[in-house]
Amino acid sequence: MNKKHYLNEAITETESKIWEFLVNTGSCYKEIAAQFNISPKTVSVHVSNLHKKLGTHSLIKLAILGWKTNLRINSVSPKLLALIAIKEQLIELNNKIDNFIEIEKKNEQSNTRE
Repeated sequence: MNKKHYLNEAITETESKIWEFLVNTGSCYKEIAAQFNISPKTVSVHVSNLHKKLGTHSLIKLAILGWKTNLRINSVSPKLLALIAIKEQLIELNNKIDNFIEIEKKNEQSNTRE
């Protein structure tokens, strides 16, 4: 089996192919599963393994690392970039909501003490 080594762990040939396909096409797990004749859950496991082995936590970091390691990446798909942008906006909105809730809790505690 052909394995490439990143960090301290080997990336399997299947993981490498899924990594390339994911970044090049921006496909969802169901589409990747159909392409490789595996289940979407198996795709999810392979992507999780990639994140663990590469020390990444996002698809954009997988894409950047792919470029840096000469993975066969033609370009990051516009679909993937749009999904990443939406995810980042949702994370930012979630953080703002969490901050608002914390402030409200502190205000309630202050009002209760008075």
